[in-house]
Amino acid sequence: MNIEIIEQPFEPSELKSRPGSYGKPITYAPLKSYIERMNEAFGYDWSNDVIKVERGEDEIVAIVKVTASGVAKTQAGSKHVTRDKEGNAFCLGDDTKAAISDGFKKCCQLFGIGLHLLSDEEDTVPESRGARNGSRQSQPRTTSRTVGGITEKQIAYIKRLRTDLGWSQDDVRGMSDQLFRTTDVASLNQTQASTLINELKKHLDAGEPDADDAASF
Repeated sequence: MNIEIIEQPFEPSELKSRPGSYGKPITYAPLKSYIERMNEAFGYDWSNDVIKVERGEDEIVAIVKVTASGVAKTQAGSKHVTRDKEGNAFCLGDDTKAAISDGFKKCCQLFGIGLHLLSDEEDTVPESRGARNGSRQSQPRTTSRTVGGITEKQIAYIKRLRTDLGWSQDDVRGMSDQLFRTTDVASLNQTQASTLINELKKHLDAGEPDADDAASF
């Protein structure tokens, strides 16, 4: 394992961008760059296994495991089901590949590859950056539900509205950022959550078009 290579940021020429919340660009590295970096860092001595693929009505989730230098990292990747104007899924194969690719990239990030892009790609860091030897367990970030804070019912309602809109997690975060200067929806109070819900309902009533990609809230 070559730590220096692992922690080295991707070259600017490798990076791409796509529209995120409300047109805000998201910078990312393609699958090819992650594979090349794994080969370079581990001398081709690594493997990738797809543990499970689950296809829901609106989302495909792939559980992926990457093993390198005797250390295994497992993560879940996801992809919103692409539908035509009639609402029919028409490229499940490509959507499944995208979910697997997402899971693979997240596993690579657990090894330390591409961490400089993590804030753009994922808001939850499942493992400490210092846990390079695989001895520490994943630690998902949790947000406490304080008195007066957003309720579970409101979270469920926001998730349902997001699904009905065909929006991504980032789209909802972007709206929260516009309204309250925070992308952490779980930290909103009940009044703020009600405002966010009302704004989502306005977009739904107006027939807002589907966003490009989606993930579980």
